[in-house]
Amino acid sequence: MNRESFDESRAGVSGRTFNLLKCEYAFEELDDGLPRIPLAAQRSLDATGRRLSVEGWRSLPAADQKIVMLAGGAESVDAQLVESIVARAKPPAAACEKMVEPGRYDLPTSITEALGRAHPLDIDRWATTTALDRYVLVRLRTDGE
Repeated sequence: MNRESFDESRAGVSGRTFNLLKCEYAFEELDDGLPRIPLAAQRSLDATGRRLSVEGWRSLPAADQKIVMLAGGAESVDAQLVESIVARAKPPAAACEKMVEPGRYDLPTSITEALGRAHPLDIDRWATTTALDRYVLVRLRTDGE
């Protein structure tokens, strides 16, 4: 299955094609097998309060992985869709606290401080970023602490 475009009726968007490349980052160095959980898919999991092991991720069919990834690339995650897919993973996903994402007009101070004066980020620019980009910035900042 081509990662550049994806048309999947099970995603509830029959007849529409989505660009998976908009749901991944070059630094993730993903390949067609998706051997590890991409950040877009991790956003879906965090939004639904699920932790999935790499083994659980790999147990899902490629089409399901791509739907979970696409859900994470949306402005808001379809939690019901993601939960229905992740429920089929072996081993099953563990419950965890849902991640509360900053809104379009809620630029976290930790992000501006981390970027510093060399890479300034103001609220206007933050507001134009996608929900996935905001998630990734916060996630990488949190993971880096």
